[in-house]
Amino acid sequence: MVTDTFEIILTQVVTAKNIPLLSIIIYKTGDFVKEKALRLLQATAPYDDLIDILVKYAKSALDNNQEFVIYISSLCRELSQKGIHDPETGERKMFFSVHLASFAKYITIIGQEAVSKKNSDVLYRCLEDLGFLGCTAVKKNHFNVIIECLQGLVQLGREARAADLKCFWRHCSLEMTDHADQRIEWMVTWLPQVPEEDRNILAESFGTAYSRLYGKKLTVSIEEIEGELGVKFTKSEEKHIESYADGKYRKTIDYSDFKEIKEFKLY
Repeated sequence: MVTDTFEIILTQVVTAKNIPLLSIIIYKTGDFVKEKALRLLQATAPYDDLIDILVKYAKSALDNNQEFVIYISSLCRELSQKGIHDPETGERKMFFSVHLASFAKYITIIGQEAVSKKNSDVLYRCLEDLGFLGCTAVKKNHFNVIIECLQGLVQLGREARAADLKCFWRHCSLEMTDHADQRIEWMVTWLPQVPEEDRNILAESFGTAYSRLYGKKLTVSIEEIEGELGVKFTKSEEKHIESYADGKYRKTIDYSDFKEIKEFKLY
């Protein structure tokens, strides 16, 4: 009842184009859920449902209320980061940990809508949020959030390139794919700090992410460089191709084809 009522009210305010009231609803809702996050409730109903409704609104607001969209993306990052820094330790531990990755997925959903609307400004903010959240996740070795941030950065970079979307800032000549790469690089620099038993698995995931983004096989490894642990990249000119089979059905994704934007689960 709470979420149904909230969605009805929000829809009516949006339809009426009452921007002052809309602003109050969005920011107060954000404050409300953040207050619940202090008690580790951001991943439970109805609070996570309120965020889901805000994300749905954000997809429709890119053309006229961009500042609200950016706020909602940042809100998702903050809620996930709070959960990483202050994790659940009780019987809900596993559910809570897995659910934190859904906030990263919300950011990606907003970013994908930004690509479809050719809004590189909002897309850039989404890449920022995924990058910052991803760094937090790597520092704290939170596997689920790491993977979802990598997934989002790679997919947004691929979709932006396929849509020929340019950076909004006139002082910047980088492609949006390059900005996605930068955020992955932020994350990978923290990889040597991950406990040794988990490094190789994550290094493989980072290698797959880079390979998908640029369409050529690339491996990532953690090695001792000048007396300290560092990240080593081994590049290849070989096309990066992945296949999926289900019974007699088979799908092959050639990531060197930059018009191919099929999203495939990253592990």
